Amino acid sequence: MKLVMAQVAGDVAGFIIFGNGKYDKERIVAPIAEKLDNHKTILAPQKAPALGLRRAIETAAELIGRFAKDTIIIIDREHIESRDIHEVLKEYFSEVKILAQSENLLQLQVTRGPKTAKLHIAIMGNRQIPKIEANIATLIGQALNTNIPPEKNAIRRTLREQGLRIQDLIRTTSISKLEETLGNIIAALKSLDNATP
Repeated sequence: MKLVMAQVAGDVAGFIIFGNGKYDKERIVAPIAEKLDNHKTILAPQKAPALGLRRAIETAAELIGRFAKDTIIIIDREHIESRDIHEVLKEYFSEVKILAQSENLLQLQVTRGPKTAKLHIAIMGNRQIPKIEANIATLIGQALNTNIPPEKNAIRRTLREQGLRIQDLIRTTSISKLEETLGNIIAALKSLDNATP
């Protein structure tokens, strides 16, 4: 699977939108998509580095209403904790049907105008640390057998001491280990396997 940062929607399996910025796009999701290697292309068409919940859902609605392609939103929990995500969804979609819901992944079938597609919202972090750093610190702990606090500086320092970048760690970690910490992203990306073309 290939993640492309482009502004057109030709022959693609779907779209991906980042509520938090390019760190998630380039360092986390792109290497995971490469590991799934199913020869599909996903477009990441946003120009703004971070959108937040409302703008991410608005962007998804525009894409689904125009292209009827499955779409993934990846967003830190901190952006949704204070909002009712279902109320925001109802503002942009005429129909919202829950297909599956867990603490970290919401899978929906949504309709915008005459177009219907699946919308997957991967929620990063946990209740104590509502940011993707919680997932990354856990991954580092499992892969490198070291416990670190879920903070950007601690993550950078630990990876630098190991001579790694986060994308290198993801590329060298098995899918089964990645599923333990970033399983919601992997499940959302795998769902695009069923999308056409």
